Amino acid sequence: NKMSLSSCNHPSYYISREISEHGFDLVNVARRKRGGGVALIYRSGLRVKRVKTRVITTSFEGLEVSIEGPGIDLTKVAIIYRPPKVGKHERDLFWRSLRDS
Repeated sequence: NKMSLSSCNHPSYYISREISEHGFDLVNVARRKRGGGVALIYRSGLRVKRVKTRVITTSFEGLEVSIEGPGIDLTKVAIIYRPPKVGKHERDLFWRSLRDS
């Protein structure tokens, strides 16, 4: 069972339609601003559910999911994108929030 992590600039409906033709599904969080976001592309046979994240920051983009499937125990995955120009204060806030969640 393979998974792929992706950062994308295309609307999710284009990607979703294309990957479903090949036996995959998509869960994503679009960027609040223009373009981008984070996504998880996974085989259609897996059970993937979004998990409400407790990490609060406006400087990072993130997606947390739980995954189960044949031969796979419940697994939680966090996908985090940190833009290149994030200051020390924002990084410290993110790590503190993650540690305390």
